[in-house]
Amino acid sequence: MHSAHPGSKVCSSQPAPTSFNFHFCAVNRVWWVVSMLVWCCSNPEDVGEIPEATAFPVLNPQVAPWMSSASLETESPKTEKVPADFGSFSIEVAGPLGLELDTAGDHGPMVLEIKSGAIRKFGERNPEQALRKFDRIHAIDASQGTAAIFRHIQRRGNKMRKLCLLRPRKFKASITKTDELGVLLDYNKHSLGLVVREVFNKGHVNEWNQANPQDSISEGDRLFELNGEGLSGQAMLEEIRVSSHLLFTVLKYPKL
Repeated sequence: MHSAHPGSKVCSSQPAPTSFNFHFCAVNRVWWVVSMLVWCCSNPEDVGEIPEATAFPVLNPQVAPWMSSASLETESPKTEKVPADFGSFSIEVAGPLGLELDTAGDHGPMVLEIKSGAIRKFGERNPEQALRKFDRIHAIDASQGTAAIFRHIQRRGNKMRKLCLLRPRKFKASITKTDELGVLLDYNKHSLGLVVREVFNKGHVNEWNQANPQDSISEGDRLFELNGEGLSGQAMLEEIRVSSHLLFTVLKYPKL
């Protein structure tokens, strides 16, 4: 896998009709540095069994033939106190999770929807500890990273599993674009917004961070709205390219 930095050329390039330069090659994973779009070649095995589409149901919420519905209730799930607005916590559940996830980035999948399954049942019994949309799965047992977590979730069985979760807070970042943003971003074709992979020492985002340390944009955060509109990763890139005023709504996740 190649890495890209501002000014580097990892693939053949063709100038765009604007001041941006676009660099292409065949893709499975995509990163974007403002002032250039970079498609980096990667091995499909890098992401295991995760499909390109980022929103999908994880595990069939139906009880498997060899698993009685009663068996799902034999062990009481455990939990830590959940932060109201921002922080990390863990829960223990057994059985199919019934989650729809966004798998953009390598920091762990983000919850898009809670469907029928162990997580919904847990939330109904423990409303104060219920998962929310935009919570991110940091780890399941010893598995960390998006691909490893997804493979772990696919394992069938009724074993109790410990989920370590991160709850984000939201803030807005206003940037007037006259130069590079100076960030490396991950996204899938249908992901919700863009996940920050790296912030460089030069660019508008670094300038924002210096002026607003309490609301800095950092690795693992997600830009999920632009100018008041929730956009897919591809659509947000296009909007950034043509707009000079950028009002981002950011999901900031705690660091562990």
